[in-house]
Parts: sequence; structure tokens; C-alpha cells
Amino acid sequence: MLGLLRALMIGRPRAAAGHRYWRLLANDASWVAYLGSYTHFQTLFTIQFYEGATTGTDLCLSGTAQASSYFNSPDPTYNAAKANDGNNTTTRWATSGVATTPQSWWVDLGAGVRKDVRGVGFIPFSTAYHAKSYLLQWSDDGVSWTTKATINTANAGTTRQTFENL
Repeated sequence: MLGLLRALMIGRPRAAAGHRYWRLLANDASWVAYLGSYTHFQTLFTIQFYEGATTGTDLCLSGTAQASSYFNSPDPTYNAAKANDGNNTTTRWATSGVATTPQSWWVDLGAGVRKDVRGVGFIPFSTAYHAKSYLLQWSDDGVSWTTKATINTANAGTTRQTFENL
């Protein structure tokens, strides 16, 4: 019987470890602040995803970034790629100033690449312009998303924030 079971398992594809797409989804609307008729927006200098400790290799640097929106589209000044360009102090991603739905930023690690994110790092632009909570989500197709963890950033300032063992 064991031989038959082994024979059936040979040639059977193994499930891929990890996932191709990873994203941060703003879990609240606290990042939307109104001053008169102008909407302030969510903006982050850097978003980093790690397989282990947040001192390892940033998976985002080799991936392609996308976002639900960006400020002043189509001007690329604040587009999604600015959050994973390796520049932690002068370039940044910012959402559209008129966005009212939950905003998200995600990275496509590439065809055939599967990773398991266990650590997240990011640098907010200011204390006012980021969500107080994010969902870390994964997808294998870039369409259907599954939540892996909730990240509470209520006390985040403007320094690098890290979250491990997710």
C-alpha cells in the first residue's frame, strides 16, 4: 500500500511555497484629512517586505510596484515605484488627493517567484499622512487577496517602522 501511495505522489506537482503578489491595504480612513476643500493623502517614503528579519534583503527592490492610485497621475512624481526605489528620504508614493476608498500598494515579485513575507518595514512621510492600521495581504493572481496579518501603526512617527514574525 505504501508503495502505491508513493507511486501516486511521484510526478505530482508540489504546492509552491509563498506567493507572487504582496500588498499593504489601508485598514482605516484615518489617513484622509480635510483642510477646506483639499484632501490630504496617504504618503510613504518606503515600503519593504522581508522573508525573515527586517534586516535582510528587501523583496520589494526586485519587484514591480503598483498602487490603487497616486497623486497627480499621470505625473510620475509620486507613483507606486517611488516606494520601492531604494531612496528612503526624498522620493515617495502618495495616493490621489481625491481618493476616498481604502488605498493599497502592492509588489509583483515576478513570474515564477514565490516568497513568504514575514517582516514589513516602512517609512511614513509624516505622522498625519498614513493609515493607523494596514492589512498585509497576498495573492497568487493579483486579483483575489488573502489577509495574512493586521499591522497596527497608530504610534508611527516619521522613522522606519518594522513588524516581524507575521
